[in-house]
Amino acid sequence: LIKNVFELDDTPVSGVYTPLSKVFTLPEHTSLKNAINALREQRYSRIPITTANRKKVLGVLHAKDLLRAKLEPTIAGISVTELMRKPVTATPSTRMNALFRKLKESKTHMAVVESEQGEPLGVVTMDDLLDVLFDDLLTAESEDEDEDKDKGA
Repeated sequence: LIKNVFELDDTPVSGVYTPLSKVFTLPEHTSLKNAINALREQRYSRIPITTANRKKVLGVLHAKDLLRAKLEPTIAGISVTELMRKPVTATPSTRMNALFRKLKESKTHMAVVESEQGEPLGVVTMDDLLDVLFDDLLTAESEDEDEDKDKGA
């Protein structure tokens, strides 16, 4: 675990982010009704909102904001861009420990990874960073459970 803490200092985000092509996103003109339906199907708590051509991530829609909006009938006709939050951004060379602090300070769990030119490359979540931190611990636990099963315990 201590070794992994030091690795966060050395490891760039480029090794852990999910490419945008594999990320569920919604286009900026999506209605609340369509966003809620998409949320039911996909079951993500944070959804990047992009331009129609996916060349820019405009913000991040939080499921809790979407559900709150559903409860208020006066705002039923708005689009997701009115509910989205400004994204936290990082470059592929950003060190994981720096991003961890940035996410913690901004009280969010997702960052958009952008090229030096500002093009979105993907997303990285707090969960991704914690997986790196606790990987050895979880792997050791899993191996112990496998050994117990092999022994008939």
